[in-house]
Amino acid sequence: MREVDDWDHPPVRIASVCARFLLVLIGICCVSGVSLAQQAFLQADRPERGAQAKRREQLLEALKGENPPPRAVEELALMGIHDAPARKALLALVRKQGEGSKRPEFLEGLPFVVSYSLVDGLAAPGAEAVPDILEALGAANADESKDHYLTLASSLGRIGAPAKRALPFLRAKLADRAASAELKAAIRVILANLGDQSKETLEAILANLRDEKLQRPTAQVIVLVRAREWVSEAMIQAMGKWLHRDLELDVPVALGILGAKAERYAGTLEKIFDRRIDAGDGLALAYGLVVANIDPTKRDAVLRRLLNNFDRIGDCRHGWLILTAVSNAYALVPPLSKELVKLCEDKDERVAGFACGLLASASLSVREVAPELIKFTRGKGDEEVRAAVAYALRDIAEYSHLPQLDEALKKESSAKVRKNLGATIKYIKTFEPVTWYGPPEW
Repeated sequence: MREVDDWDHPPVRIASVCARFLLVLIGICCVSGVSLAQQAFLQADRPERGAQAKRREQLLEALKGENPPPRAVEELALMGIHDAPARKALLALVRKQGEGSKRPEFLEGLPFVVSYSLVDGLAAPGAEAVPDILEALGAANADESKDHYLTLASSLGRIGAPAKRALPFLRAKLADRAASAELKAAIRVILANLGDQSKETLEAILANLRDEKLQRPTAQVIVLVRAREWVSEAMIQAMGKWLHRDLELDVPVALGILGAKAERYAGTLEKIFDRRIDAGDGLALAYGLVVANIDPTKRDAVLRRLLNNFDRIGDCRHGWLILTAVSNAYALVPPLSKELVKLCEDKDERVAGFACGLLASASLSVREVAPELIKFTRGKGDEEVRAAVAYALRDIAEYSHLPQLDEALKKESSAKVRKNLGATIKYIKTFEPVTWYGPPEW
């Protein structure tokens, strides 16, 4: 047995350490069983109003520091559903993302990234958020802070039809001769998700997906807004043309977002996944998630092969975790959350441990499975795996789950599981660095 502090993570966290640190701090609520803007994801129990107000003040205070804890950003995105001050705090974080020299210390040296999680958080209130987002867009300079601008604009697309009042603003930007071709490609996807599915708009999107320079920004926004219904077979075939480009994940991830609609490419993507696994290439993580989303019949086999090879498919030095994060591939974890919970209970300890780590990479966006995981920690399963689940709950459980965690801690007899449950509770309450239990082989 060994003890690890808050930044000395065992390999059970291999899918989330570098990538989540990068993606969360650049603007995450990472994101994602059902996303923040979807109904099933919004129905978890909430703390009482007084407790929530107190927690909000704690989160807002935490965000004022130079290095806000990822947990604070995540929770504010959740509160943004019905809390105007929280939404204002998120918009302030987006402004920091786009202000160049005024960026917080934790962003220095990192590429600008448009996080699907932050987009989800801004979009979660629906129509209520549109005036604030439009105001922020009106004050933004699309050329000087394009990722800042894209975060805001994509959140409108993520809201969908309830954000139709933004159509005139977006159409004006589309007509702006000074706007870049990449921004216009993004806006067309956003317009389609708002309901402008005219022949002109859809033909322009198709042309952009066929264009070598515009296919990536177009695919990126398809992921951010979770486009599905209006994406045509011709568009899917246009994306299929780019599948074999090395180190480019935006198109494969977009096909994963489309799920069964992209089934024609399941075989091709599985072959790419197999090659990546055989080569020990970390990009296998993204391709595995894509295949598992597209073809349910291959889901169990693909996830098992991915998890069995988790500790040999690259590391942070090779940049694969960063590429996975930048492509927003972790948006593909939430639809797989129920399968991953089952795999956390698998008899194969490697599969079980790494399934916990993959769930943790999606953090609060898979919080609806937290009660099942808390229940598992109280069961009779393998002690090491239960300790790993207790560890992963640090990222997955939300503030309202604290009573359940406290109850689990009171009734737990294993010292290893107790240590991680206690550390998880302390971290959720305070954001302070804590000590964890981690088996030596991790």
